[in-house]
Amino acid sequence: MWIKFDEKIKTRTENLKPGDVCYFEYGDYDNLVTMVFDSMKRDGKWYKMEFHSVFNNKKETIYTDDKFFDVIGKEK
Repeated sequence: MWIKFDEKIKTRTENLKPGDVCYFEYGDYDNLVTMVFDSMKRDGKWYKMEFHSVFNNKKETIYTDDKFFDVIGKEK
């Protein structure tokens, strides 16, 4: 379960905290997803990020060089 904020908060990738609910494009163009941030490790210019779905506990690992993410809520 998670709490949705009234407005999205643009957050630097390094400042994401476990439990932050992020809204971002993943995979195909215009494929917007809502995922809960778990952890991040820097690998050169890339970030290796772990997320899980807000709807189930399916885990995803993504590699990105995005500097900002939209945080739209917090997991309880």
